[in-house]
Amino acid sequence: MTSSQTGDLPQGYGFGWSADKKPGGAFGHGGAQSTNMQIDPQRQLITVFMVQHAGYPGTEGGKILPAFMKAAENRISF
Repeated sequence: MTSSQTGDLPQGYGFGWSADKKPGGAFGHGGAQSTNMQIDPQRQLITVFMVQHAGYPGTEGGKILPAFMKAAENRISF
């Protein structure tokens, strides 16, 4: 389920999960309303981003998830 099944396509997907193209890489699933979950075995990091937002047109909201992921990767407290 967590290994890429998409061959030469740029984005990797397993069965029900987005999957890193590298074996043993990160995998997860983005859901409706901008939620996101990712497991990164190499970094020993699991992130769960729970929001209910129907997109971010014309706002700064699209920067929230990347900022959250960067903080989690750096183990910064909010």
